[in-house]
Amino acid sequence: WFDRNPQQFTKINAFGAQNSNKEKFNYDPNNIIDDSGPIFVAKGIAGLPSLNFNNTNSSAKFLVVDPSFKFSKDDITIFTVLKFKNFENNAVIFDRVCLKNSGEVTSDSSLAVNECNPQFSVRLVLGYPNLFMQNDDKSLSKSTANTSFQIKKDVPYILTFERIFNQSIGLYQNGKLVSSTPENLGEINFSPIKIGRGATDLNVNSEFDLSEFIMVYGKLKNEHKIEIENYLAKKYSIKLER
Repeated sequence: WFDRNPQQFTKINAFGAQNSNKEKFNYDPNNIIDDSGPIFVAKGIAGLPSLNFNNTNSSAKFLVVDPSFKFSKDDITIFTVLKFKNFENNAVIFDRVCLKNSGEVTSDSSLAVNECNPQFSVRLVLGYPNLFMQNDDKSLSKSTANTSFQIKKDVPYILTFERIFNQSIGLYQNGKLVSSTPENLGEINFSPIKIGRGATDLNVNSEFDLSEFIMVYGKLKNEHKIEIENYLAKKYSIKLER
């Protein structure tokens, strides 16, 4: 999944789990049988191209964002358009990657030089979206504890995740703020993000289609966030809830 934005000099590419070029990524699946990456769906959400992530106890379908890309104290806003087809108690949308000394990705925290810290994840907990963040030394953690909005299966959503540095983290569903909490985590040395599978959760059964994953770093004015959500709503025929 290549970054073809002509205005972006630092390309943020993503690689499927099946990538065997060790200069980029070679995922160490630790007894996972099938790690062939997400499936391209020509007519996915609203009849537009999507990627299908279907994870079971014996398979791992995900993308990993280029590890050369890092951020620390920036604000960050992540827009996603996705539709869950199946989930059990715990389903991962994206989280931080665990890396070995060699730079290879691992799902075993005992083999990871960073011990998978700081943690940064977005997942469903009993169907409720949750954004979790932790600082570098694990002394502080913050979570958007939302119990008012539950994901329904086979329904497309625009889910927006927002961190305002040392102020708050928040979750938006179809343009509406559904959960927010103050945060004082300070600078966090985030490294690569894994889309579609947890860094350490191997026993996660879920399936979802993903059509958009937009990462915006730095200050994002509210009117610009609204413009992006309006664009996605029109493109995918999703009704906003503002």
